Parts: sequence; C-alpha cells; structure tokens
Amino acid sequence: MAVGRDANLWYVGVALVVLSSIVLNVGANIQKYSHLSEARRVAADASLTARSPFRRPVWVVGLLVFISANVIDFVAYGYGPQSVLAPVGGVSLVSNAVIAHLVLKEPFTRRDALATTTILLGATLCVVFGSKEDPQLTLDELVDKYSHSAFIVYAVLLASLML
Repeated sequence: MAVGRDANLWYVGVALVVLSSIVLNVGANIQKYSHLSEARRVAADASLTARSPFRRPVWVVGLLVFISANVIDFVAYGYGPQSVLAPVGGVSLVSNAVIAHLVLKEPFTRRDALATTTILLGATLCVVFGSKEDPQLTLDELVDKYSHSAFIVYAVLLASLML
C-alpha cells in the first residue's frame, strides 16, 4: 500500500476522476466554441484575419479549465488504484457527448445514447468489481515481473503490431 494512502478512500478517487472528466470536456468545448466563433468572425468580415488562440480570452479560459481538470485527475490517482480509476476515465467520452450537445449544439443520436450507456455500464462494473488494493512493488519485484516470458512475448507482439 502506498505511503499515506487510505485504501478506504478509493471512492474519492472515483469522484475526482468523474469531476475531472467533466471539467476537462467543459474546457475543451470552450476552446472549440472559441475556434468556431473566431471562424464566424473572420467569415463575416473578409478584411479580418484569424487571431492566435492565445489572443482570444475565451480560448485561454478554456485552456485554464482544461489544465485544472488534468490537475484534478492527477490528484485522483492518489486516492485509488489505477485499475479502478482508469476505466472511470471513459466517462470523459460521455461528458463530451453531452457537453458538445449542450454548448455546441452538436446532435446526440440514439447511437450516441447507446454508446454512452455502454460506457457508463462498463465504468460502473470496473468500479464495483475492480480490486481496490494497490500493491506497491519493490524494484526487484518489478524486474521479476518484466522478465517473465509471458510479458516478453506480449511486449514483442505489441511492438511488432505498432511497427
């Protein structure tokens, strides 16, 4: 167990990952809104040129919101194991679909609803049935795990597929 981590606080990590996913997508959608607004501004007046994103206050706000979401996500991993928290990050796709529909007026189809439901079900199953333990391995234990033949085969196959 990690020093200073209370295994009973994994739910705080889950809540922070969900919050982070929502805040991250609010920031990303604010930035996209800024890009769309800038494109409309330039299209409306041919004498104008597009401004750099850093010269648009709305885009900068979106960036700051996006960065804060990543800080929240970083903090979340101090409360629970990655095996539980990483799958909950899939909520990011759900929040993006909902926020894009509300903010940018993008369509939300039945297919989106089905995908959203599937993601939420999968994340819920991972949280409910995932191990809440987070063992801390020594360097020797890690080296031992990385030298197992099963891992070596996996790494070679993965590298081959990537190439």
